[in-house]
Amino acid sequence: MRNLTVCAALPALGALAATARAAPDDDIRREFEQLQREFREQKAKDEARIAELERKLADSPAGKPSDLQSQIDDLVDKVDTLDTRLAAAKPVQASAFKLLEISLNSLIAAGTSSAPNDRIFEGLEGGHHDPHRRGFTVQNTELVLSGAVDPYFKAQANISWTIDEDGETVVVLEEAFAQTTSLPYGLQVKAGQYFTEFGRINPQHPHQWEFVDQPVVNTRLLGDDGMRGEGARVSWLAPTDFPLELIVGIQNANGNTMGSFAGPAEDGPPYGEQVDREVRSFADMVWSARADASVDLTEEMPALLGVSGALGPSGASSSGSTSLLGADLTIKWKPLANDHGFPFVAFQGEWMRRHAGYDSFIDGTTFVAGGELQDSGEYAQLVWGFQRDWTAGLRYDRVNGTDDDVFGMDDRTRWSAALTYYTSEFAKIRLQVNLDDSAALSKDVTSVWLQLEFNLGAHGAHRF
Repeated sequence: MRNLTVCAALPALGALAATARAAPDDDIRREFEQLQREFREQKAKDEARIAELERKLADSPAGKPSDLQSQIDDLVDKVDTLDTRLAAAKPVQASAFKLLEISLNSLIAAGTSSAPNDRIFEGLEGGHHDPHRRGFTVQNTELVLSGAVDPYFKAQANISWTIDEDGETVVVLEEAFAQTTSLPYGLQVKAGQYFTEFGRINPQHPHQWEFVDQPVVNTRLLGDDGMRGEGARVSWLAPTDFPLELIVGIQNANGNTMGSFAGPAEDGPPYGEQVDREVRSFADMVWSARADASVDLTEEMPALLGVSGALGPSGASSSGSTSLLGADLTIKWKPLANDHGFPFVAFQGEWMRRHAGYDSFIDGTTFVAGGELQDSGEYAQLVWGFQRDWTAGLRYDRVNGTDDDVFGMDDRTRWSAALTYYTSEFAKIRLQVNLDDSAALSKDVTSVWLQLEFNLGAHGAHRF
């Protein structure tokens, strides 16, 4: 009877989508999506039943399989019908709705650290959204506005609020961009203010992190608030047997989110002295490129491999440049028989290297000859979803320092262990312990953080 009910509702799905084209409505959208979910669930049940009958057919005594084969053929026909009708409804649904989705996400942390003083403590948690003091920190409260502009574009804006060490509210327009939706040949263009697609962590917002704070290498090489800026990029989804995407972009090189490049004049780069770099040509901007490919190691274990690069002007040199190179690997195991995605095991790691030119300068009374800064770092993390709504994570961070102490960049390692409980799709509680070892410290530093996250409104799926 369930099959008959779902199949009989398929014509209603098409009619519902057609009605939505003329008058988009939130209730209609929800009903349409609910019907889609029901069809997919029924298809999964039918496919499971087919597999069960095929096993029985293989074990049946000779002369008795005809009835089983008839049931299998009948179910295969129903699955094919579901596929055909659902596919036919998708193009209508995709262009039917022009809705503005609004969501609010907030991250709040509380904790303490054995760091000997505030200056060192701030250096340990250098990310803009990291917990930055003993007691409470509002790490990030983010308003997200997104939706379809017309049949050709969709758009998104992310506005973030944080509270600094002095209790002052800081408002940041993190992203505001438009993206094409209907270009041919697998092409897509994005333009506006956006996170550079460099590696895995950089394009993510804090609520997508698996740990309370961002990796040390991201803070040092890509900036305390991530590498982002105004610009445009084009991506191409190659027509290969496996997902392969190539991305090329160009962005402004100045601003406090481009610290490895032209950077902010008021703060200076993290190496040398600030040099005013005007934009005279495309060579005075940041060019970035990324390639990532996804392959299935097994039926239950996909892997994503990515390579990223960026080239632009150095803010510490009148003519020198900065180059960044990165590689990342993500592997996730999730059994086909799972409970809402649990259990699973996910590995993620990134390596980055920076070469940055700088001109000669005087540090106090010391003359520093011009040259090239070279540093690198990496992190590796393992997250285990050991039962539904519970995960345990372990992360190792390492960054290399520089030979000259004038840049204030020391060798550093950090171990982080985290335990997370998802109370629902819209909230989680996370406990994390960090152990930092830095050449600038006289002893190892232990920090303990308790984090709360909650979401209001639309909550999109996280990218693998």
